Order: sequence, then structure tokens, then C-alpha cells
Amino acid sequence: VAEAMACGVPCVVTDVGYSGITVGGLGEVVPRVDPAALAAATLRLLARVETGEVAPPALRAHVVQSLSLE
Repeated sequence: VAEAMACGVPCVVTDVGYSGITVGGLGEVVPRVDPAALAAATLRLLARVETGEVAPPALRAHVVQSLSLE
């Protein structure tokens, strides 16, 4: 997930492990066994991308600032 975000790809993730923490407020988090929630979250995230609320530079910056090894 972090690698995808570092490349500017917005992510919809399941609430497993640290995925929710990794995407922060820039992605969507859904329960792990809920296909309807996954579909709805994907549509929400696409809408956020279209409006510019979630942009590739912000995704990369989140990873660099919050998740780097330094």
C-alpha cells in the first residue's frame, strides 16, 4: 500500500494490519469481508480524486513524511 501511494496511486484497503494507518485520510478503509463496502469506497475515492481532494503529490508526501524509515 505504501509503495502504491508513493507512486501516486490512491488506495482502498481492508481494515487488516496497518493498512488503515498507512492510507490515513487519503484513502478509504473498509471491513475485510464486505464487497458492497469495497465497491462504495472505490466510488467515493474516485470522486475524491476527480475533485482534486486526493492528488498523487499528496499521496507521495504522506508516505515520505509519515512512513519513511528515517
